[in-house]
Amino acid sequence: MNKNENFDDMKELFSEDITLPESLSKENIVQKIKDSSLVPQKKRNVKKFPKIVAAAAAFAVVAVGAFAAYEISAGIRRTVNYAPATAQNETVAETKADNTETEEAQKVYRELDVGTKKVEMSKFKTEKDLENYRKNAVAAYRKNNNGFKLYNKSVTFAAAVESADGTAMDAVSDDALSGAASAVSQSFGKTNTQVSGVDEADIVKTDGNFLYIISNNTLSVVDAGTMKLMSRTELAPSSKDCNAYMRDMFLNGNLLVVTGYETEKQSTVQASYQYSFDCIYPFRSLNSLSVVFDITERDNIKEIRRVTQDGDLVTSRMIGTRLYTVTSFSPDYNEESGFYPKVNGGEVTCDDVYVDKSKTDCTVNTVVSCYDTADKNSEVKKVSVIADSRMVYCSNDTLYIAVENYDSDKRSTAIHAFALADDNITYKGSGSVPGTCDGQYMMDQSGKYFRIATTDYNIKTDCDVSSLYVLDENLRVIGKLENIAHDEQIKSVRFMGDTAYVVTFKNTDPLFAVDLSKPNAPKILGEVKLPGFSRYLHPLSQNLLVGIGYDGDEESADFSKIKISLFDVSDKKNPKELTSHIIKNAYCNVDSSDAKAFVTIDENTFGIPVIYEDISDDYYYLKPAFKTFTVKDGKFVEKNVYVHSSKKDYCNIFRGTFIGKYVYTISEDTVKQFDMQSEKELASLVYQKEESVNETVTEYAVTAAPSEKALG
Repeated sequence: MNKNENFDDMKELFSEDITLPESLSKENIVQKIKDSSLVPQKKRNVKKFPKIVAAAAAFAVVAVGAFAAYEISAGIRRTVNYAPATAQNETVAETKADNTETEEAQKVYRELDVGTKKVEMSKFKTEKDLENYRKNAVAAYRKNNNGFKLYNKSVTFAAAVESADGTAMDAVSDDALSGAASAVSQSFGKTNTQVSGVDEADIVKTDGNFLYIISNNTLSVVDAGTMKLMSRTELAPSSKDCNAYMRDMFLNGNLLVVTGYETEKQSTVQASYQYSFDCIYPFRSLNSLSVVFDITERDNIKEIRRVTQDGDLVTSRMIGTRLYTVTSFSPDYNEESGFYPKVNGGEVTCDDVYVDKSKTDCTVNTVVSCYDTADKNSEVKKVSVIADSRMVYCSNDTLYIAVENYDSDKRSTAIHAFALADDNITYKGSGSVPGTCDGQYMMDQSGKYFRIATTDYNIKTDCDVSSLYVLDENLRVIGKLENIAHDEQIKSVRFMGDTAYVVTFKNTDPLFAVDLSKPNAPKILGEVKLPGFSRYLHPLSQNLLVGIGYDGDEESADFSKIKISLFDVSDKKNPKELTSHIIKNAYCNVDSSDAKAFVTIDENTFGIPVIYEDISDDYYYLKPAFKTFTVKDGKFVEKNVYVHSSKKDYCNIFRGTFIGKYVYTISEDTVKQFDMQSEKELASLVYQKEESVNETVTEYAVTAAPSEKALG
């Protein structure tokens, strides 16, 4: 079906008389836009990158393109003018820069201080109480979203719950350099993880002998030495009425765990549209799933267990052989049943569910489960909170879920903690802070303290408020540093022991060093201001920090230029940018929300995938490559480029890795092998076609990589 046919079908569908909920009326949408942190901002000058945007639109399935488009839209979103900043705002900026609190500053922050109180979570006494709460909550949702059938039974909520005491958090070892330390002295690439000992799922894994790749819903195993395809495995659905999809995987010895999801089979002619929180989805996800494979025989891998869990897969973590899965379950509001998520066929019971007593109309369930993947008969443990979830941070003993809450012009983030111990998972407690955070790297645990960085927006004063909060073992705020940079958003954070490095952005990129040695009194030690901004920070050592983001000048950011910065943070009161490298007409998918594409090769060398723009003869090409940087004496002394050449007009690599002296680049259908020193391509395997089994392609293996000058 071509684009015009798709457009005609959509036009016909939306030409029918459709009654929308009141929440989707023009007036309500306009009001929500005014309340949103995504629009009501001052104007910001940004150099657009139209060619990259055009490529991202043309190839929307490519995640890096979508990311680039998001960043550009985020950069130009300040298009609605409000009253000019008042003198009061200037006072706030000056006083908060010195980490002081004047009466004028407190006037602003009192308006934003909506989340520092304790969140009171409770348990249900009986299954009947849980059922009544669900019915009442759905009724309230339907009433607020005009057009849904109401339940007749009214429930007194206070009688349905009992208090739930959160247990104290045990201290954990502080490993600030987890990402760098985990890969140093290893002979092959490992997934870049946030916390040492806590593995994260990825689409490419290696054990030093084989490459494991998930692409086009297929698991491919490639012998990295011979560049032969060992096997290809598709994920079988749990029933004939659904489709199964792979998302990512974990690798642990001879066990490989694939995580994914299942959906209902839909007619290709007409999809069944459903409302869910003012959004229309073309299909309904049935459940997430994890599938354990025995890969002892790489050419004949075998499924040995699968676990299903109702809801959308939010994320997963693996500690040792224990898999922890987080899902968000939203019931079908058009049905009279189906309000209870199931884990491996068993419904979540009242003993497993916690709820915020102040929220009586929430129906979304976040479910956290765990089981031992090495024991096919191990019990699946589970616990749930009635709350949505999108961001997760996991230490070695605690998993945290951050939930964004919007109430009129006030924004806050609720935090729910779960203890991980003895093959079990238990609810520990909840708290809240003002503002919202952008991904897992905005959160951290050190000992008994939890730290989180957020950005809030004050619609009354028309300014962003970037802050950092410290919470104790009971998730109560005990320390805060607010308005780190006046009217700037937090773009990236890296916690390293008792120091947090925070990058904010408006036009330039201030990197702040924040002292957290006194949890109740965090303070700014020093800062360095640079053009552009960093979207991801990675520690190479205790004193060296790499920043990956975009270039710019004093007035704007330039999204057509990738900027790699090397910071010296040995003197926290005077951090410095030692050197930087600009890659013109290119973009990459390494940021704080997806840092797995960052690869540490040794203690001085790292690599990232890069997509170069090339226009020749009025035709548009994208050239994918894996680019590595070696640091010596505070400079980038080596910058190797491994070009993933392709006969197709468009090709995107999503990962680069290494084994010994070889570098590998992986695209959606091809894996290539390079000599690490010479950058020469040695072999190319098309692993996504049946005829490519045991067929190594080398006809263009001798083509040298383009020079640094040629690629910009």
